[in-house]
Parts: sequence; structure tokens; C-alpha cells
Amino acid sequence: MRPRLALRAVDAALCGGLVVSCQPVEGGPLDDDDVVRRLAQAAVAGGAAGLRVSGARRVAQVRAAVAVPVIGIVKRDLEHSPVRITPLLQDVQDLLEAGADVIAVDATARVRPVGVQALLQAVRDGGALAMADASCLDAGLA
Repeated sequence: MRPRLALRAVDAALCGGLVVSCQPVEGGPLDDDDVVRRLAQAAVAGGAAGLRVSGARRVAQVRAAVAVPVIGIVKRDLEHSPVRITPLLQDVQDLLEAGADVIAVDATARVRPVGVQALLQAVRDGGALAMADASCLDAGLA
């Protein structure tokens, strides 16, 4: 697996560039690890500055195949919270171990299993950049 990129390199690579989401619909015709890896490679060949990939296993496979920044997320449906994007500290840890350069978390003000600040701190402690998916300006500023 390629190592995570240096934080300054991630920032420089993404600045003004296009990030391509390589996240097929679950159960759909493109929902296959090899397909996701190839889509990621094709996006990079077409000029993508970065990739957004769901799931630690797929993040690791894409990280090994490309040299651009990889934004990792985990999508999960929870019984007691509407938060779906990287809601757990274990999700952050799994994405860090998979080599995500940036980890996206839901930063909205909703009932959640783990506080936004704890998730963001875990990302920073792991040496990655954090990306907050926010629903409004106030959530983004927070």
C-alpha cells in the first residue's frame, strides 16, 4: 500500500482540482471492489485531483492504486441516529489504517453516537486531514 500523503501535499493537490466520488450504489451493477479501483484509476487518468471513496477496504485498494489524495468515508445506517457519514471512532480508525489522506465526517448538529469534536480530533491525531460534511454555515463554522 502507498503511504498516506503529507498534509501539505494533500492541500496543494486538491486546491482548485476536481474530486471524483467513486462510490457506487450499494447492490448496484458497479458495486464491486475491482470496479471501484478501476473507476478511481480512470478518474485519475482523466485528471481528477482527488478521490472520495466509501469503506475502509476500498480506500485501501484505491490508495494502493493511485497517487492522488484519497478522501475516505464510511456509510452506515444507525438505529438511534440519523448520522450516516463516518459516525463512529472505529470508522475513523479503520480509514486511517486504510491510508485515507482525508476523512469526511458528518458535522451536522443532530443526535449522534460520538461528538463531532471527538471525531475530528481522532482524525487529526491519526495524521490525516478532516473534511466536515455540514448542512449550514453555522455547522461548518463550528
